[in-house]
Amino acid sequence: MGPETLFYTKNIEFTRFIGDRASILGVSLLPVLFLFGGRKNALMFFTGWSFDTFNVFHKWLGRFTFIILAVHSSTYAYVYDRANYLGIVAIVLMGVIIIGACYPLRHYWYEIFLVFHVLAAASFFGTAWHHVIEHGYMNYFYATVAVWAFDIFVRIVRIAIAGPCNQAKITAHGDAVYVAVKPALRWRAKAGQYAFIYVLRHNF
Repeated sequence: MGPETLFYTKNIEFTRFIGDRASILGVSLLPVLFLFGGRKNALMFFTGWSFDTFNVFHKWLGRFTFIILAVHSSTYAYVYDRANYLGIVAIVLMGVIIIGACYPLRHYWYEIFLVFHVLAAASFFGTAWHHVIEHGYMNYFYATVAVWAFDIFVRIVRIAIAGPCNQAKITAHGDAVYVAVKPALRWRAKAGQYAFIYVLRHNF
């Protein structure tokens, strides 16, 4: 059976092929997108690049992935002239993530941005998972889960090892807050280094 018997016109055939390739390219970028967005990115050790550098790649990969998946959804809507609601929800969620990652929100309300970003990303991933599961290509989703789970696992382990034994003294001076941390583990601080502080217990 030749390709001409599968589609009504050459135009529809060409559009469908674009949609298929866009879907494969889009889901294949997901593991890299989540990898570059993780704070415990293993590539930082091998490349020497900073988290900020990988974060720039993460943002542009997210925008590029959104454009590719938007091409996929629009071409499929044209070919089949019907809506796939899971696919629509997934692409809308990704668009919301892109808008929600704008600079003013990240800069002035970072904690709100972080919670929103994680919840929206998890919602997008879950919706996309159920949309794709009957069409195949699940290996890309399994790889994404592995990347995300590894990042969370390393964070929990590092907090469990170094966190509970540390003590910090926090004092306020006007609009400024001074935080002095005395690490329980030996740590040779150098200029330009930084740390993420999780306050697990408050003593007033």
